[in-house]
Amino acid sequence: PQVQFKDVEVLEFPMTLGIHPSATTGPPVMIDWSSGPSQNRSTTFEEYETTRAPRRTRRQLKLSLRERHAILVKEAGFSFEEVKNAWQEALTIRKQRRETLERGLALMKVDEVWESTCRKFNRAVDFTFG
Repeated sequence: PQVQFKDVEVLEFPMTLGIHPSATTGPPVMIDWSSGPSQNRSTTFEEYETTRAPRRTRRQLKLSLRERHAILVKEAGFSFEEVKNAWQEALTIRKQRRETLERGLALMKVDEVWESTCRKFNRAVDFTFG
């Protein structure tokens, strides 16, 4: 069996304020699926492959604070206050997740000590009454 690609359809969607707190340089952004594509173009596979830009690295894909702000305020129409509040909320959630992780690691250690103590107690009881 042979696979062939004939046409490519490229859909570009606008971005909006996101809800995921993993953004480290500004407020979270996400694709705005609700508004439909802002651009739609079709081309042959061969033309697409010869004219497309080179693949970007992970670092190149990361948006800076300035880029995020431009997308959200200038393109998507959010106010500075809305962007600031979204960023603050994301920072709060990240802090809560970090605290939960740290608390979870501490509780794991307590659980290990408790389980070890229970095993020793059970061995002592078995030895004494066994």
